[in-house]
Amino acid sequence: METTEKDTGSAQSKDEILNAVRERISATKIVDVNEQTVQLVFFTLLGGSYAIKGEDVKEILYPGKITPVPGTPAYLLGLINVRGDVESVVDFNLFLSLQKEPESANKRILIAEKAGLRTGILVGSVMDVEDVPKSTVGASIGTIDDSKKEFIAGSVSYRDKNVTLLDLEKVFQKMEKL
Repeated sequence: METTEKDTGSAQSKDEILNAVRERISATKIVDVNEQTVQLVFFTLLGGSYAIKGEDVKEILYPGKITPVPGTPAYLLGLINVRGDVESVVDFNLFLSLQKEPESANKRILIAEKAGLRTGILVGSVMDVEDVPKSTVGASIGTIDDSKKEFIAGSVSYRDKNVTLLDLEKVFQKMEKL
């Protein structure tokens, strides 16, 4: 089959376009493979965005029946059965002195473990679990209420939102003291 001058020019311009597209794609995929990352679990509390380290979260559950325990603090909602294991459930909103989360099908319980303490944490919704570069984790925001500052490890940008990174070890230490 003969290739005409018109066909050759068309094929050449297609190749140039494809090469230009490949270059753009490869330029956007450049990643510093040596940069350390941290896995974060992003969640909401009353519409605010928060995160905790993924290494501290053992599983994410749909809320089931929570059995109340008399004489416990208001933020300790009660106990749940997780495949034969009994876990306590803490309402993060009440612990952080926020309003109670409205009922929603998006609520989740994060089974978390840190500093020898394991408990379920009730959150408004789980947005994502993602590895982020450690370099993107910054200092906490200066406008945060002083009563909550002790629980904050920093902040990170996620989907154009400023997310508060909570220090689960400090949260659990405070719970043990109360």
